[in-house]
Amino acid sequence: MNTPLVIYHEIKTEQLGSILVNGITRRSRGSKSRDDLIIKTDSLIDNYRPTHLRAADIGRSKVVYGYIGTREYIIDIKDGKKISLQQKMLNNTHALLQLDVYTELCYVSNLNLYDKIKHAINRNLSETELRPHILNYWESLVPLDVFSIEGMIERPEVMIAHDITPASLRVLSFD
Repeated sequence: MNTPLVIYHEIKTEQLGSILVNGITRRSRGSKSRDDLIIKTDSLIDNYRPTHLRAADIGRSKVVYGYIGTREYIIDIKDGKKISLQQKMLNNTHALLQLDVYTELCYVSNLNLYDKIKHAINRNLSETELRPHILNYWESLVPLDVFSIEGMIERPEVMIAHDITPASLRVLSFD
């Protein structure tokens, strides 16, 4: 039996009021994705999106990102380890939200592959050298509705290809 998955999202506490009124749009960059190297990496990876994702307007710069877990724990995107939900809330300096998502509009990406590409860009590897890694990144994408939390991807990150309405989120903790 598969463990029911839960999707979580972090925001800066000062954004909470606005998000509770307006929700989260998939075209806005969160505080963690405003770094120039991340923007450059996302742009290059998006240039190689498979046709079906391009047609659906899904790409790294066009999604809301989330943590994946269960009601008891979250998979840490830093190292892939399980952190109890209680521990995550205690050690968090951001507001932690639980999201209701349309699983058919969500994918799970492999952050190890993403970081490999990002670090290679930082080392100025050519696009020709990066292309196989980028294609591998897209080929490794798993639809959320078939994703298994046990061993499928070491450092999973959820790509949510729809906006999150205020009614579709619940505040779990805030600093």
